[in-house]
Amino acid sequence: MGTNRLTQGPIYSGIVKYFFPIFLGSLIQQSYSIVDAIIIGRYAGVYALASIDATHNFTRLIIHIFMSTSLGGTIIIAQSFGARLYKKLSRISHILILMSLVGGIFFTLLGLILTPVFIDIMKVPKDLIQMSKAYLSIYFFGTTSMFVYNIGAGILRALGDSKRPFYILLASSVLNVILDFILIAYFDLGVSGAAAATIIAQTISSIIIIRILRCNVIVAFSFLKIKVDLKIVKEVLKIGLPMGLQALTFVISNMMMQRAINTLGAIEVAGWAVVGKLDFVLWLIIDAAGITVTTFVAQNLGAKRLDRIRKGNSFVFFFTSIIVISFSIILLTHVQYMTRLFTSDLQVIVMTSDMIWTIGPFYIFTCIASLVSNILKGYGDTLKPMLITLITTFSVRIIWVMIFTYNIKQVLLAYPVTWTITMGTIIAYVFIQRRINIIKELKNIA
Repeated sequence: MGTNRLTQGPIYSGIVKYFFPIFLGSLIQQSYSIVDAIIIGRYAGVYALASIDATHNFTRLIIHIFMSTSLGGTIIIAQSFGARLYKKLSRISHILILMSLVGGIFFTLLGLILTPVFIDIMKVPKDLIQMSKAYLSIYFFGTTSMFVYNIGAGILRALGDSKRPFYILLASSVLNVILDFILIAYFDLGVSGAAAATIIAQTISSIIIIRILRCNVIVAFSFLKIKVDLKIVKEVLKIGLPMGLQALTFVISNMMMQRAINTLGAIEVAGWAVVGKLDFVLWLIIDAAGITVTTFVAQNLGAKRLDRIRKGNSFVFFFTSIIVISFSIILLTHVQYMTRLFTSDLQVIVMTSDMIWTIGPFYIFTCIASLVSNILKGYGDTLKPMLITLITTFSVRIIWVMIFTYNIKQVLLAYPVTWTITMGTIIAYVFIQRRINIIKELKNIA
């Protein structure tokens, strides 16, 4: 059947078994990005690498808004699975695939139209503009396949199946690396070859995921069963839109950060591009833990197993924090050696090291904030975390980059500042909300 009930059996081992396929799948997916960066950096030059990173937040803006909004559906699927509401689960799955197809076509066109505008807004250095345009003009044609795969993988994970998405990513990533060597190293297609390799791999992944959903007994996907159900769409959007808006605030604030970095010069852009290739493991750990705890809470909430939720949440906090702190220490102590994988340019190596030491000690703060936010999402509370993120992350970063843009260290300090404020605010919200709930319960008893 390809499902896994997180409402039954040992809590700790169940969480770990669910977490690692998600983390390893994302690790493999990002590993081909690392290989991609190494190949581009070595064969097309560090400026080619910088040209992709200079516009990275534009692709994230489009993809993350849609994917985060659609997560509202996967949370409902997890709750429905826990409550054994299989017919509703199947209907929601079909609606999500329809949304991925329609959304993919729409965002492909939007991305292609807005590419020149975005490059101008982001103040991409002149010597990077043509390569950035070449990359984006091809990359966006893979948007639909990307949406279909990620939505399909999200459905399977909501059912507790994190292994098969991992296997698909493994095969897709190997294919992507092979295509990178062929198109970039052999045919000398540079950034265009990197974009084409990604599209081909994503298309094959989307075909495989659809096949798996067709064979799943509960989902029983069929294109013939797809039909618009406004009631379900509203239910999905009610939970998903706040998450989409939260993703929007993150991406726009990061775009403003990237814009500030772009104005400082190509070396700073290249250094920041390498930072993104070095600290990606930490973000994958945080994201995988977030997906794990959201699914765990949602399934057990649907099954009314509140006792398991409390124990599971405590374990996820301990487990994730230990891993994040350990990787942060490794990154801080080995940053210069790791940077040499991507470039031998001494200026870029020194720049990357300074950047990591500016933000590296504070990764644990954003980890804690993310876990608390994802626990709330599992309960279906997505509006309050969105508002907290909007107020703390978005407003503080925007104000910061308007004031502190004299050098790269000043710009990057915005990350530790916003991580700290967001963590403190969302923890305070949880304690206040718990106090309010206790007072309500006491009144009901009285």
